[in-house]
Amino acid sequence: MKGREEIYVVSEDKDLITFCEDNPRFIQIDSLSKLLDLYNAHDEDRSKFIKDYIEEHEEEIKQTIKSLIEDADAYNSSTWEDAEVDEFSILGVGDFDPSIIHIDDESCQIVCDVEVNYRVSVTGPDYANGRYDREDDVIYTFEDTTQIEDGKLEFTVEIDLSYEVDDGEFTIQNMDISVQGLSGGIEFSVEETPYEDYR
Repeated sequence: MKGREEIYVVSEDKDLITFCEDNPRFIQIDSLSKLLDLYNAHDEDRSKFIKDYIEEHEEEIKQTIKSLIEDADAYNSSTWEDAEVDEFSILGVGDFDPSIIHIDDESCQIVCDVEVNYRVSVTGPDYANGRYDREDDVIYTFEDTTQIEDGKLEFTVEIDLSYEVDDGEFTIQNMDISVQGLSGGIEFSVEETPYEDYR
């Protein structure tokens, strides 16, 4: 019966969430990837195998994510002029909730958002101890200074799995992991004088 059909609403808008809570026919979902995951879950055997496989290989996946991010270029984007990233490292990769956005007889595509903790070292001119020249309206610096900062970043990760199914048995052929947005480098924003110093 048409009057009993359920309607999925993809939104994180608070008013729409409240509306959906008050109207059971409307089901609120945070993102398109979650909707696709729900749609693809109808193939229970494949979906369960894939999610179990991802869970069993979570540490390996996290290690690959860490390596991919650490291999990316990095730059400092802040008001600290001419400051450059010396190095950075990923201290930890958070847990993730995989969504299957495509699935067929031979492969599937999974996406998830992952939060990572980082430590970055940035070196630039020591303006705080520089000398201001009124005539030229510039600050002359004589030394460099380094700031080390910890923080968090979020990335979208895609996992492509290819497999064979023989008599109900799954055999993984390949797992390819990619972190989106690394080609342009990772943007950090480290200032010469940390924010806490102004308090």
